[in-house]
Amino acid sequence: MQRRKYLEGLAGATGIVTVTPTGKTQGPDDREEGSSAKSATQGSDGPPGLERKGDTTPEWVQFLVEKAMPQEGLNTWVPTGSFGTSSSARVDRFPQDFGVTDQRNLSLIAARNEQVSGQVAVLSNDPIDELSCSVSDLESGTSGRIPADDIQVRYVGYVPIENAHSEHVWSATFEEVADDPVGTRSPDFVGDPLLEVNSIPVPAYAAQPIWFTINVPKTAPPGTYKGAITVDAGDQGTVHYALDLDVYDVALPDPADYEFYLDIWMNANAIAAEHSVNRRSADVQPWSTRHWELIEAYMRDMAKRGQKSITATIIHEPWQREWLEGAWRSQTEIGYESMVEWRYDGQNWSFDFSIFDQFVETGLEQGMGPDIAAYSMLVFRGSQRITYVDEREGERAIWNGEAGDPFWQEAWTAFLEAFQPHLEEKGWLERTYIAFDERPEELMQEVIELLEAVAPVFVDRLHIAGSMDVEDIAHNVAAHYGHLPIDQDIVDRRREDEKITTFYTAGGQSHPNTFSFSPPVEARMLPWISALNDLDGYLRWAYNSWPTDVYENPVFRYVQGDEYFVYPGEDGPISSLSWEQLTEGIEEYELVRMLREREGGDTAVLKNALELATRDRDAREKDLRDVVEAKEIVLKELAGN
Repeated sequence: MQRRKYLEGLAGATGIVTVTPTGKTQGPDDREEGSSAKSATQGSDGPPGLERKGDTTPEWVQFLVEKAMPQEGLNTWVPTGSFGTSSSARVDRFPQDFGVTDQRNLSLIAARNEQVSGQVAVLSNDPIDELSCSVSDLESGTSGRIPADDIQVRYVGYVPIENAHSEHVWSATFEEVADDPVGTRSPDFVGDPLLEVNSIPVPAYAAQPIWFTINVPKTAPPGTYKGAITVDAGDQGTVHYALDLDVYDVALPDPADYEFYLDIWMNANAIAAEHSVNRRSADVQPWSTRHWELIEAYMRDMAKRGQKSITATIIHEPWQREWLEGAWRSQTEIGYESMVEWRYDGQNWSFDFSIFDQFVETGLEQGMGPDIAAYSMLVFRGSQRITYVDEREGERAIWNGEAGDPFWQEAWTAFLEAFQPHLEEKGWLERTYIAFDERPEELMQEVIELLEAVAPVFVDRLHIAGSMDVEDIAHNVAAHYGHLPIDQDIVDRRREDEKITTFYTAGGQSHPNTFSFSPPVEARMLPWISALNDLDGYLRWAYNSWPTDVYENPVFRYVQGDEYFVYPGEDGPISSLSWEQLTEGIEEYELVRMLREREGGDTAVLKNALELATRDRDAREKDLRDVVEAKEIVLKELAGN
């Protein structure tokens, strides 16, 4: 498919975002101290270098939208008709359904120390030069107050939809995943990134959702908090909304203390490569000072969602697959370099762990962990490969062969004999796992035999994503969604042995999933599905394995969004609808866990909530009130209401 410009809604974003140690974003237009209203999001952070092309909405699309518009001029609406469910849906760029346009009272429910979201959409038959939004403080009685600084306002950006090679071979397809948006086919757009800008231009006849995220303080007294939202469309008018937030007398733990085991894999090399595109940064060299600054920002983002594992590579390109015409290459456009340099002089091996060490130290400092997942003693697909510097030639060399071959055994014996004492010296041995992705039992047996002979401490420290056939050798196993439910006796036994059992989704299944055009509520349902199956968490293989210039070219090999949850911004990640919904689902998993622990198991009320939240997993057919009602059931039980 021809590469296409990201024309509307996203382009023209300017400004700088600064990521503070607290993880908040701040920019030059922050409200002054003492002000009671905040301009839409602190800072701005769209994809620099993309010029806005203006109103390019074709006439026939304008006609369809205009026919559906409730009124001429400025229109605002709550996409699903309920603010509480609004963040669980996507808004078509060229809508023919305007939801509830006369609603001016918005409401949400929350626990303390929780984030909750909603969205309002805006459209006009005239271009809006500068759409902005402000939110007041939220107040409850005389003592309760949630400052506007704790409410983030972002704008949904639209990216082109592209077909992927995998859709023609084996994976889910767009038609199986999404409702068909109204567009020109050159291209269609989907709303996904959440742009951190102070204002945004909106073309005529194009929808622009505004996304609100309230971060409820842990110390907020329970009660109903009231405030106001003001949408400013310049000379086209201003729209005011009343906002109510019901805060229950329930407090979530901090993300670092979540029991939910979140395991999303970061691609550090993609950060350097993509931040060099379109002047998002000056050219970023891998492992430069600037690269480490960016890595910190992405790690902070993962940590605030409760990320429990640091994904470190101990070999070059652990995830290769056969590509076009039989060539083998990384399954992502930007691959993974080894964080350990292997050197061989023909007789002896040596290893440089300096990048590995800095990566782990940085992750721990930013709040990730406590686990370290070292990928991998077995490559993802194909014959085994060991990449090293041949000191006799002074060049990189690649050995290809099979697990168990003499060279494989020699090289990995040398590595393990160096790796174990290095981890002991750093104090990391007890938190480090040798990790594997979808490797069959017979290959794993070669690994086990070598570990038993050379480094038996790792025999019980294996982290495996794949089938339950290998659960007996895995301390941490992630079963594919298609293998659910897992026998409860196995889950119970593993938990008694202090082992972790999670599940994962990938590109092969249509629903539930987290593609760029998946119904966002499906991401929110995933932690509920984990809770329903009494599992410990969720794994997804790609946090940020972007194609080159993801805003213009959102697809490399796999279904759009299969390779990433977030987008690159100026100085760190730009979130997405699915990433935010997954976060809120994790919070709800924690609420379920709290109720389950208090009651000593699943009560009839909790079973009802779990069934509500997880039914109709093709969310195109789902009543979006299900998850909100399930959450409310759990909150009321916990609060004793």
